[in-house]
Amino acid sequence: MRRLSILVAFLIAAFALTLSAAALQVPDNEVSENRNGQQLIIRTYTLLPNVDPETLIEDPFIRDGYDYSFVSIVKEEHPFETKKTQRETVTIETETDNISDILGVLEAIIPYDDGKFSGTLALDHTTLQTEASGYSNKSYTVTETKTYSGLDRNDPSYIPATTVKNGVTLTLQNIEWSVQSTAISGDALVATTYMATASYSASASRKVADGYITTAIYAGEVVSSGIVSITYTVSYLGELVPEPEPEPESESEPEPEPESELTPESESELEPGFEKKPIFKYILFTGLGLLVIAAALTVYLLTRKNTIIYAYSSGDGDGEYELIGKLRLSVNEPIIDLRLFRTYPLKTAIISINRCTATRLFGRMVSIRLRNGTATHTVEQVGKADYMFTVSTSEEE
Repeated sequence: MRRLSILVAFLIAAFALTLSAAALQVPDNEVSENRNGQQLIIRTYTLLPNVDPETLIEDPFIRDGYDYSFVSIVKEEHPFETKKTQRETVTIETETDNISDILGVLEAIIPYDDGKFSGTLALDHTTLQTEASGYSNKSYTVTETKTYSGLDRNDPSYIPATTVKNGVTLTLQNIEWSVQSTAISGDALVATTYMATASYSASASRKVADGYITTAIYAGEVVSSGIVSITYTVSYLGELVPEPEPEPESESEPEPEPESELTPESESELEPGFEKKPIFKYILFTGLGLLVIAAALTVYLLTRKNTIIYAYSSGDGDGEYELIGKLRLSVNEPIIDLRLFRTYPLKTAIISINRCTATRLFGRMVSIRLRNGTATHTVEQVGKADYMFTVSTSEEE
């Protein structure tokens, strides 16, 4: 087992030596092809929007007899859009609980923007609730006026000293007399009946509201959108490296004698110490080197990640999605277990599958294991870019 580990490490190290030391990012895919007579190396990267694409451009390098230099970089953005229903509670204060006055203060539509989602919310009239903000005692005066008629004289003793109004006892404050009827007595006109107008009053108090507080709920659909990732296609053009010209032979040096071919019979006649040229050693070393590179390439292809997982940021970010990890999705058993990542997506996860892998999975179902169960997705409409789809991971749903 130890020898096997050393061999694998050696193979990986040998493959790493073939990569440029200046590369800061690992490409998702690399293709070497001859297009219209031009030798090209084309690399594709899928990165977060905040990554500087200048870090993808490698300095000129030589490979397989070609001197490659940077030609172009093509950018393809992958947008996302998430919608949800948002409810917001608004509180206002009014001096009255009249519904018309309250509706005059409330806005019919309000804007919404929390830095991630934005939109407009409309007032739900059925959610209005009004209650007093507090109470205080208020003093006031209760008054009453009563008339007493048909009195034979203007005697205050005929008038009651108190009276009751709305449960409050009022006391007599003033009496105004007037003659109701008269008669002639001798040569004089005298009053026969009187009418009294009595005024009563008393102080009272009651609890009155200091004001009113109304709560209302606004609801509507809000949207979060942006760029979840960007695919860069970087191209390098190769120029054939010219073979070095042989050095001119010096005229003073004698021409070397042609080597004589040795036959099996003459080999035994060679002088001691004379050895054949070890051509087979060069062939052996070259073959071993090619096997090492082929084995390292095989290990890389079998272990490289072909699926990227993004999660919605729960911090005070700018509303973008963040990379939480990469994995290798098996074509034979397409299962993605989000529970294995150090960061679990709490609301929404965006899954990006390498285009080659998605093509092999076309029409098949991918299982996504969540904390609250298992979700499924059928791969369809595979295009030129990586295949992406969204999975809701909220445990409330």
